Order: sequence, then structure tokens, then C-alpha cells
Amino acid sequence: MSFHCAVAAATHNFVVERLVRQQAEVAGELHQREHDGNPDELDRMRTEHLAIAEAIAARDATTARDLMQQHLRGTRHAVLSQEKEETRPDQGP
Repeated sequence: MSFHCAVAAATHNFVVERLVRQQAEVAGELHQREHDGNPDELDRMRTEHLAIAEAIAARDATTARDLMQQHLRGTRHAVLSQEKEETRPDQGP
């Protein structure tokens, strides 16, 4: 989650920084549980983080914004999919 906090700090917006820190605390366990067992998901996450960091370093705000939105959509989809799996009733044999 340090990547997310660093990106938030780069905004120089204390509200964004605080929201991201709070979100990181709450979502840390879920995030870890979801990504630990899935090497493909870890690779996707690392690739997205690297692309976002490169866009920020290049001061390419449009690309950084677009990549961040894509990353958030992907994360939202992954979290919702995980939630559906966990709340699905066990359909034994």
C-alpha cells in the first residue's frame, strides 16, 4: 500500500492523502488475501503500478489519470468478484 500512499502524497492534497491512508488501512487485509494466491493478479498489479509511476515521473497527467482510472476499475472488479465468491452459498455435490 506504500505505492498508493506515495501517489496520494504527490498530489499535495491532504484530503486525498488522508482518504488513501484510511482506505489502505481498511483494505490492506482484503488486498493481501486476494492477491497473495494469484501470481497473475500480482503481475497485473505490478505492471499497472509501474506504468502509473512512469507517467507521474514523466509529468504526463493525462496518461497518469487514465492509468489510475483503469487500475481502480480493475481493482474494483477484483474486489467485487472476490466478495461474490465469498458470499456464494456452498453448493455441495
